[in-house]
Amino acid sequence: TQANPTLDMPADGYARWFQDKGGKFRARMRRGNRQLDSLGGRHKLTTGADEIVSRLAEFERLHTHRWRSRGGSGVLTPAVSHLLVSFAESSPVNLRVWSVDVDGRTISVQVLIAAGGTVSLWLGGFDDSFTQLHPGAGVLSLHAAIEHAWKAGDQRFDFGAGGQEFKYRFADGEYQLEWSGVARARWCTVPARVPALGEATRLAVARRLSPESKRRLRTWRRRIL
Repeated sequence: TQANPTLDMPADGYARWFQDKGGKFRARMRRGNRQLDSLGGRHKLTTGADEIVSRLAEFERLHTHRWRSRGGSGVLTPAVSHLLVSFAESSPVNLRVWSVDVDGRTISVQVLIAAGGTVSLWLGGFDDSFTQLHPGAGVLSLHAAIEHAWKAGDQRFDFGAGGQEFKYRFADGEYQLEWSGVARARWCTVPARVPALGEATRLAVARRLSPESKRRLRTWRRRIL
């Protein structure tokens, strides 16, 4: 199981929600956006298939660079990158790509998917070396995406799998994602059960390993292959 934070967006609007979040939250968001303005930065929602594909390349660069020292990304594989580009070309209105640029330099890209009145945060990438913004560019971009989703008439914002602290700054609820596997207890099902057992073991071990240990294991795996 894994927590999945959510935010319901009732019809009384973004302004009411923002007001109810409290003075500390509002001050942090306003201060962060003033800092971004002072640095010559801006939020941008990319539209159009060609522009989205270009932004996805920036997203991949940022995400890959950030995870390189940790042994690489376990999510953004070449197959997933190809799928994203295909999705952008075939259904750009359902792919919301938010970015933050400062003086022509992209420091954050957040990839969201919208369908059926729900907006889901999928994955993000940001420049670790850019530390001038408090809160960070990713959090400010997420706030802009929530405001836009409200104006677009969406009913729910889904923050995706994982109970990271920054998600709960915005969320007002959560549900539990659950994974399970079923196999009949017969000898002929052994070939089918072994991969599932291997995956369960991999996940159990991964949760207990440090980032450095994961990096070493991935390095050894690449050398062996």
